[in-house]
Amino acid sequence: MTVEEAGSASEAKAWVEANRSVVEEAYRRFAKTGEWPGAAELQRHFDQRAVPVDVQKAIDSKPSVGQEGRLPHADRLVLAIRHMMWLSSASTLVDLCFEAVVRSVTSYLSETDTPGVTSIELAKETSASGTDLARVYSVLTREHPSPFGGSSQLPDGQWRIEADSRFARRFRDLNSIESFVERQDIIRAEAATEMAALLALPQFRTPLSPYAEPSARVDETAESPEPVLFVSWGRPASKAIARALVPVLESRLPGVEIFFSPTSIEPGADPSRRMFDEGLLRSSALVVVLTSESAESPYVIWETATAWARDQLVIPVFVDIEPGRVPGPLTSKVQGVKFGERSDLDRALNRLAAQFGSPPSPPLSEEEYTQLVAAAEIVLDVDPKLARRALLDQLRGYLARWQVLYESLEGHPSVDERVRLAAEVEQVLGELLRAAVTTGDDPALATALSALAKEATAVRRTRVLLDGGRSFRQLDDGCRSLLERIAALLEP
Repeated sequence: MTVEEAGSASEAKAWVEANRSVVEEAYRRFAKTGEWPGAAELQRHFDQRAVPVDVQKAIDSKPSVGQEGRLPHADRLVLAIRHMMWLSSASTLVDLCFEAVVRSVTSYLSETDTPGVTSIELAKETSASGTDLARVYSVLTREHPSPFGGSSQLPDGQWRIEADSRFARRFRDLNSIESFVERQDIIRAEAATEMAALLALPQFRTPLSPYAEPSARVDETAESPEPVLFVSWGRPASKAIARALVPVLESRLPGVEIFFSPTSIEPGADPSRRMFDEGLLRSSALVVVLTSESAESPYVIWETATAWARDQLVIPVFVDIEPGRVPGPLTSKVQGVKFGERSDLDRALNRLAAQFGSPPSPPLSEEEYTQLVAAAEIVLDVDPKLARRALLDQLRGYLARWQVLYESLEGHPSVDERVRLAAEVEQVLGELLRAAVTTGDDPALATALSALAKEATAVRRTRVLLDGGRSFRQLDDGCRSLLERIAALLEP
């Protein structure tokens, strides 16, 4: 099969050709800033130049594929590899992405203990710039299906993306970016076929019985006033974790209805019909909490299979069960996350934020993660050295975000943005300090965090006056010095 014949690539090419000016401008902005532009931002660009383009219409007409459940009026134009491969301006980035795919698969098939690809390796092979490598990371961590699993990024911009054993083997023997997109199509088609077969089994037809009359069904094509995220659970442990997860999701997905049956179904309502008509049929994504008990629940499997079959984004959260023990083909087709890995949960939250067009999700706070663990009644016996490393890794992730925010303020005399940055640093350091004091195993670290938290408080309280810019410079210097001291603490 050639790329011209491949379904998603052919559709993507037709869409790019029909909206080339919008697509090229969106990519130009992404290449420059690392962020995909919003519809309003793009529309203003064309309006200023008197170019008759309807950006929102272009975004809404972008063809979707499985696991990319389209949202009505998404407010950002995000391109995948199958779109960028038709842009000459993106050829370097596309080539780098393909090289990363090949290196990841090669690493998986080798004897290495930690298969994957790193920015350092890619730079040595290709002489790519730091900017290009940052864009590669952004693109590859959004691609699905792909040979990639977990990922991590350091403050200096270096990154690592792990190979996912369930998917990496499916991407062997690729010879071009076209063959990569074609392989994605094959995996999606196989998954859809297997899910259809699963839904046809008698044990998974039972929940559909209340919907025999077509008149009782909702119009699946009607746009809902609010996008929906469906949270699937089964049995007590899974329910407890899901309940604790709901406020975390609500805080990060403004404007999205989180459908959790214990709180979303009113007393006296028909639970089966409410769950199906106003939950599953309206949802654009599904998060399923899988424990050793809930994985056997027919309703959990049915809800998850239904979401997949309807091309919704599905994110399994594995609590005390390995993916291979979950019945059905879903976990061999969908990249899930491990509940015990905080970075995995952060990655899932960011994937959901991207799906619903929400701002990037901040990492889980210590309090949030502690509440999730407590809900699962999991006791973690943590080695003090591992606890210190985990705490510093969390701070390192925050620092990377703060450094980007501070650099973006260069040349902009914004007092409020700098004060907000100092306030966020103060809050996070306070949370990490409480965690360090609770363990009590590293008083030196607790002292260092306490000093930094006090410095952040002082920076936040800086009063900016009309004094020729002296107090503003004091605020700016305070932010820079604070981040430098945090970076020094994290040095080996």
